[in-house]
Amino acid sequence: MSIALNESTTASSAWPSNLSNVQVESQVKALIATTEANIERLGVQIRELDALRQKELSLLATLRRMITGTPIGRLPTELLVEIFRLAVQTPVLCKPPSEWLYEENCTSALRKVLCLAHVSPYWRQIIHQTPRLWAEAVVDFRFDREQASYISGLEAMLNRSAPHSISVYLRAGGRRWSKVVPRVISQTAPRWKNLQTNFDDFPHFNGLPAEKFAHLEKLHVVNLWSQDSPVTVFRSSPLTHFTLRCAMGTVKLFHLAWEGLTHIEIRDPSMSGCRSVLLQCHNLVVATIHTSMEWDIDQSSVVSPIVTLPFFESLDLTVWDCEFGDTDGLEAFFGPLALPSLKTLDIESHHDEVETWPTEVFLEFLDRATKLQWMKLSYSSIEAEGLVSLLRHTPALKTLKLFACWNSMQSDAFWNALRYHESDSSPLVPKLERILFDFVGEIIGEDAFLEAIRSRWWKEDGRVLADGSLPRVSRLKELYVSPSDMEEYMMSISLKARIQELVGEGLNMNVRVGFRSGTPQ
Repeated sequence: MSIALNESTTASSAWPSNLSNVQVESQVKALIATTEANIERLGVQIRELDALRQKELSLLATLRRMITGTPIGRLPTELLVEIFRLAVQTPVLCKPPSEWLYEENCTSALRKVLCLAHVSPYWRQIIHQTPRLWAEAVVDFRFDREQASYISGLEAMLNRSAPHSISVYLRAGGRRWSKVVPRVISQTAPRWKNLQTNFDDFPHFNGLPAEKFAHLEKLHVVNLWSQDSPVTVFRSSPLTHFTLRCAMGTVKLFHLAWEGLTHIEIRDPSMSGCRSVLLQCHNLVVATIHTSMEWDIDQSSVVSPIVTLPFFESLDLTVWDCEFGDTDGLEAFFGPLALPSLKTLDIESHHDEVETWPTEVFLEFLDRATKLQWMKLSYSSIEAEGLVSLLRHTPALKTLKLFACWNSMQSDAFWNALRYHESDSSPLVPKLERILFDFVGEIIGEDAFLEAIRSRWWKEDGRVLADGSLPRVSRLKELYVSPSDMEEYMMSISLKARIQELVGEGLNMNVRVGFRSGTPQ
């Protein structure tokens, strides 16, 4: 390929004296246009030559590896691609602060791809020709950037990942929004599989046709402070995962195909809005909900009929400023729920004053969740007697955790009820294996506590009773109990010795709690 350099008339060239200023300006503009065209042509030729040079360098590297190359250089291309894919997918243990802040792996996968591409021309060629490697990265769009280099980099990455599905993080950045970035990314929306945003609102989305997001499976929305109109653009998306973290009551604005969701995480102050969403998710498996006592006026007195969610296995519910009443709080939330597949239940209820635990409604709910195996109550006002009543409705429970439930150990009712008697045909929580109580205050009596533990512990599995039958309860595997104030720690010498005896027999037991009947040491 040859390059012809055209000489241009210089600024010092003599102009005929009979030309007017207008004519001179016209000729100068023509020369400028010609010179710019020459520069553009030269740029194209340089890029073509550079591409040829890279191709020759790659060929040269391949030929050299055939003679003196390392073992990895002799690997087939297909095997190298698989090695690269595993390297890109391997989690990063030490993430940079930006990735912990946004809780998503927005840069590490891309960084790995770029690092691999810089090892050698041969590796670069392989990586550039392997779209699925580029599709592993989360494409991080900054809507406040419009530099040509940034836009060209986005376009290159998007082109290299085609036709595979991609994960996208749309970041608002500063107050000024580029008009170029939305235009660039809107062309790739049909390939979006996962989308995360931190916009204050959705002005750039509601104007798009819903068909643009026909393959979107996961939607993660943070902030959304200014949104006051319905979000309808995702109504046709086949979503399975939905996350909303907002303190402005916006969950009711989303129009989604709720029945297809399997995982949701919602942080929204409207408990009625959260319940409304939950009752529509027929295929739901896992839900994490952080809400408050707020109820919409038009829903606060409405009693919903029982709704069965047949696949629901795990519920993590945190309620702030919770107030219990006939139609508010946990009663209204749990009242219509039937979760026959529920295995894990975590309830954290924060409130300033001691409230009455909604025993009756909650027990009815537990009767509709008979497969519950793991339960944790935090900051609950439930008392010992109420806890016993609750446990009589959890026949499959294996793990019980209490945290900061100050009233739960104010009597021996729990430990007395937990004690297993061989003559008891219906023992309390017969499958219970782990008891984990943290910040529960003092335990009333040592004897009731120790007798309950001893009745559910034996050295080896397969214990046979005197009549040849097996125990009707599972063997205890783990016990942890701690007080609310370690400075008030009290335990008798005899109890310490008996605990050490149980630990010596193999029970995973850690008791750091005061006993009112104990003797200070």
